[in-house]
Amino acid sequence: MLKAVKLRAVHNDALNATILVGPRGLTLYHFLLDKGKKIGCTGKCAVFWPPLIIKRGAKPTAAAGLAAKKLGTIRRPNGRYQVTYAGLPLYTFALDKRAGDVHGQGVEKTWYAISPTGKLVKRVPPAG
Repeated sequence: MLKAVKLRAVHNDALNATILVGPRGLTLYHFLLDKGKKIGCTGKCAVFWPPLIIKRGAKPTAAAGLAAKKLGTIRRPNGRYQVTYAGLPLYTFALDKRAGDVHGQGVEKTWYAISPTGKLVKRVPPAG
């Protein structure tokens, strides 16, 4: 669990788009089945798609290019706090090992990276 979380915006060549990344530079994704305050990714899902968790009372911060006012948190069913951007709960993907990886992009047509505007990036990288 992180005490402080700083989000950054970086250009991703594979997606040809600027996307949000977390503290270790890993791509941040949103799950389309998360609706409002209801978290859809729990249990085994959260093993493959680790939620970006922050300590209770800690505040996520935004690097240049991101709107700090779009940052927030949501309480997960297990009581932990997950970072949100533009109201979208944020996750990493277990198969993304290095900064720039986007292996989770478009998985099951329900997981997508997020742009600094808070919109989903629907472009999927070419197979290769």
